[in-house]
Amino acid sequence: MIRQYMAFIKSGLLIFVSAWIGLSVLFYLTQSSYIYYPTKEITVTPADIQLEFEEIYIETSDKQRLHGWFIPHPTPRATLLFF
Repeated sequence: MIRQYMAFIKSGLLIFVSAWIGLSVLFYLTQSSYIYYPTKEITVTPADIQLEFEEIYIETSDKQRLHGWFIPHPTPRATLLFF
């Protein structure tokens, strides 16, 4: 009985380790598809969903220029800034 139990544990462990290695290899080979590569072209704006907005540019201390949209709300409770 104990031998059968130990064989069952070993086979379960072997299946688990094999699945773990298989998934690790799969994720390694497909990792580049999980990375977001932004484009410089803006394809969608808030106007596409009928929101009023104002384009803004923020210059950083290292002279980089960040582009954003200010979307006003009639009764604002907070200001959100997303990157």
